[in-house]
Amino acid sequence: MSAGTDFTCAIDSTLHLECWGINLNGQTSVPNKVKNDNVMTVTAGDSHACAVQQVGKITCWGKNNDLDNIDRNNSSDNNKLNMIRLRGIR
Repeated sequence: MSAGTDFTCAIDSTLHLECWGINLNGQTSVPNKVKNDNVMTVTAGDSHACAVQQVGKITCWGKNNDLDNIDRNNSSDNNKLNMIRLRGIR
């Protein structure tokens, strides 16, 4: 479980992710490709959240104005889904 500013995210016993609370920047709108895909950990920030999936993907969603999300080349895009694949994550 991780709490951001006015929202919280948690992983249930089946490794599905849910977020709830105030959703001004899409931070509680967990992308479907993450929500039900064996999430191992989640971290919530001010207006964004990031999850690490069992397959080694890190996905972040929510506000991206302050370079909160991973894709730093698109810092002006709000609510942009950013994914990268890491090797060696277990």
